[in-house]
Amino acid sequence: RAATMTAERGPSTRDRAEIAAREAVAAAARHLSEREAVFGAAALEARAGERAGGLANAAQIVQAVDRARGTGDLIARDQGARGRGFTTCEAVATERRMLAIEGDGRGTAVPALDRQEALRAVTTAAFFSQAKGHSWTEGQRTATMGLLTSPDRVSGVQGYAGTAKTTTVLSTYAKGMREKGYEVRAFAPTAAAADLLGGAIGAKGETVAKAVLTGEGIVKEARTRPEAWIVDEASMVSARDMAKVLGMAERSGARVVLVGDVKQLGSVEAGRAFGQLQDAGMKTHVLDKIVRQANDLTREAVEATIAGDGARALAALDKGGGRITEIAQAGDRRAAMARDFAALSPKDRAKTLVMDTTREGRELLTEAIRAELRKDGTITGESVRMATLENKGLTREEARMANGYEKGDVVTFRRDYERHGVAKGQAYRVDRIDREANRIMLRGPNGRAIDWRLDRWGRGQSEAYVAKEREFAKGDRVQFTRNDRETGRVNGLTGNVTAIDAERRAMTVRDARGREHKLSLDQARDRHLRHGWVGTVHGSQGATADRSMTHLESHRAMTVDAKTTYVAISRARHHAAIYTDSREKLADAIELRSGERQTALEPQRSGERKATALSL
Repeated sequence: RAATMTAERGPSTRDRAEIAAREAVAAAARHLSEREAVFGAAALEARAGERAGGLANAAQIVQAVDRARGTGDLIARDQGARGRGFTTCEAVATERRMLAIEGDGRGTAVPALDRQEALRAVTTAAFFSQAKGHSWTEGQRTATMGLLTSPDRVSGVQGYAGTAKTTTVLSTYAKGMREKGYEVRAFAPTAAAADLLGGAIGAKGETVAKAVLTGEGIVKEARTRPEAWIVDEASMVSARDMAKVLGMAERSGARVVLVGDVKQLGSVEAGRAFGQLQDAGMKTHVLDKIVRQANDLTREAVEATIAGDGARALAALDKGGGRITEIAQAGDRRAAMARDFAALSPKDRAKTLVMDTTREGRELLTEAIRAELRKDGTITGESVRMATLENKGLTREEARMANGYEKGDVVTFRRDYERHGVAKGQAYRVDRIDREANRIMLRGPNGRAIDWRLDRWGRGQSEAYVAKEREFAKGDRVQFTRNDRETGRVNGLTGNVTAIDAERRAMTVRDARGREHKLSLDQARDRHLRHGWVGTVHGSQGATADRSMTHLESHRAMTVDAKTTYVAISRARHHAAIYTDSREKLADAIELRSGERQTALEPQRSGERKATALSL
């Protein structure tokens, strides 16, 4: 009779707890696997516990993890010193698919140019480059010849920072392919990098994210003509997006050239796709002669960080490649950096890249620099305060759940939802959150309430922001933080404030390209802005300046390593300055922390790799 009553009433309390634990573990794995291909067991259990919200206890969470491992949804992986970890069957499948597409495309394409045609193209390009005072390296010649005559659907170019990949190899490759009737497309992880690549090779630049989003349209076009796709900064492309891009190329018959540097920082999302493809045997042309640094000692410091030799890198900077400033207290270090930056002439400031490794550090250093520039009159006159919008950086799993949001957050949508009174691009404030029902009450600019049921509409079409108060004045340097093609704004583009109208709450900005922008400080599309005096090292990857100044704290194990230091120093042509808490500990960090990320698939041993390549 008791069993019958339980069946009639639904699952028992114990059954409900097990279901909650199972769903919580699955959600936690989806969340963690977006950023890391292999994540810690402790992190998984902690996240699942939060997600369960008291509906399941710790023991039931552990049981659910064991059950997921038994079904193959979770796969155990060793994280070395970090202990036990897991990956997901989806992550493994993504990486296998990516590697299979590249492998299946080896030797299946007809070379676009024969050897004589490729040689003429390279010789001509090198001749005109020499006339401008730039000599091609042997690596640049070999790489360009190899790409133009390649029989592979997917090829790679591994080039260290400052090896002139774009202006030599890629521009010549694009020209040669067009002359053979190919349409050339330019892709990169960021809009700034895509525009830079597109401008260099004479193509419209698009972000990888946009290409993936509009994938079927691109595939349909590419099926009507031969196409060649160049993907720059490939080390910053996640395994998920790389698999999608290669899948699009496979369906359309397009050729793909992946260009990047495995020694630099990787993608925000999971995986190290570019390095993994190289490890699996993708034909890769190597450019290792650095030509960016005009200062031999700065170049020596860059080469030392590539080799993981921290002591030699810092010694080269001391000898004349830059400078090492060692100050124990963080506040004192930032104050010293601010004074040193302010001491530069306005002309030299414009040619100097200032970096920190974290967003919080960027804000603190910005405050210190602005205080110094107020003193010398660079920043002057009346100021206005603006509620700028900072992206929350939610994972896809967080974005679909109400508990990923906080009261006061700002939400925008990428499309109209007329039935709900929602307009594309308009800002809506989070007013109330019902986590159990997965509902959020939004308030529009007119105060009207909007019932956002996340399970029913808006999923995958929203962006969440935190409103952050910032002060701006004439003379300030600013940076746009969202792509807006209609206004000509690109995420990462900087500009200077030329006028402030506090009464009308308006601001005029002239960007680095010379274009003027009239901003209304209360309009949502104009609030994607921050101060531009300081950037993060990750956000500065791909930039070049005469000088760099970087704040590197040796104790930050998650953000300071060989890759970070390499990117920071290699931005500078003439002088790289580093401000640190401990010179000795920073050298150790460069040598002991490689910054390499794990992949879902176990790394192949050399013998296995050769056998796989032969079988393909």
